[in-house]
Amino acid sequence: MCIRNSQTASINSENKQSKKYFKHSQILEAEYIVNDALQEFPPPSIYEVATRIGCYFTTIKANFPELYSLLQIRYDCYKNKGLKDKLEATLHEESPRSMLQISKSLGFKSSDRLYREFPDICYQISSRYQNYIDQIVQSKCQEVRNAAIKVHESGKEPNSGNIAVFLAHPGIRRNPYAQAELAKVKHELGYK
Repeated sequence: MCIRNSQTASINSENKQSKKYFKHSQILEAEYIVNDALQEFPPPSIYEVATRIGCYFTTIKANFPELYSLLQIRYDCYKNKGLKDKLEATLHEESPRSMLQISKSLGFKSSDRLYREFPDICYQISSRYQNYIDQIVQSKCQEVRNAAIKVHESGKEPNSGNIAVFLAHPGIRRNPYAQAELAKVKHELGYK
């Protein structure tokens, strides 16, 4: 970075009174700082550049609209690239997470923005998560089915209380999908 602390300090001290407008003498120094920021990697946000100059971001936008746009585009591209990389990394996690969980881990309240900017990746993540949930439900239903058959073979009616002994997690029998599976098995075994 080529900015001298004295340049930034002089602009900051002169701007304490009015942060909205540059004085004519400050425009060249501010333009130099903005141009210098365009060369940095990782690119700074417009707010970081405004803080260096000692002004509001709207002041940069008003005085240097082209440079402002370049700063904003460069920063957005960098930020989106990082988000895309993080989203793609979640596709390789051992246990899939929902888009809402991923969104919150990235600092978003909802997944709307991610779906807007990266629809393909988000739909892959959602599909992977749904398949994962479907597999869990299917294995739990199979566990309920096996437990009901064991209870039936022991001469008892397979009901929620009787199958609990044969379940790894007895609480699953309260889930709607487990209850539906139990009802289906009971019907197949001739119970009403």
